[in-house]
Amino acid sequence: MYNSDIIYIGGIAVIPDKDEILPSKIYSDRLLYALYLYIKTFYSFEKTTTISATAATDQGEHWLRDKLGFKLYKDGRHRKDGHNYYVKEVTVEDIKIWGEKYFEKFNHKIDCSAYKKFVNSEDGKRIFKQI
Repeated sequence: MYNSDIIYIGGIAVIPDKDEILPSKIYSDRLLYALYLYIKTFYSFEKTTTISATAATDQGEHWLRDKLGFKLYKDGRHRKDGHNYYVKEVTVEDIKIWGEKYFEKFNHKIDCSAYKKFVNSEDGKRIFKQI
């Protein structure tokens, strides 16, 4: 993964439970933050990396298009699954901006102990030195 220059995100969906304790927005925020940490940790972005993703909900459309700056590549009307397909060339700078603007605020809401352990390991230090 570290040397990949293409990342495909099949979709993130939060289906509220009928006996839901936490609002689905909290769940989706946590999932997006976890995805951000995953991408930031395991992909190098030494060169421009293309991320493509499908949007399964209106909220997903909003995140991809309006917040993260993805461009519509293929309209869902021309896909078998019916979902819009987005693409963006992402750099290290994009990852930093996304973290500061959208994702780091979720850090206190999630147990990131395993992630922090990795960040402080030799491999983690090597990877994060580049970001």
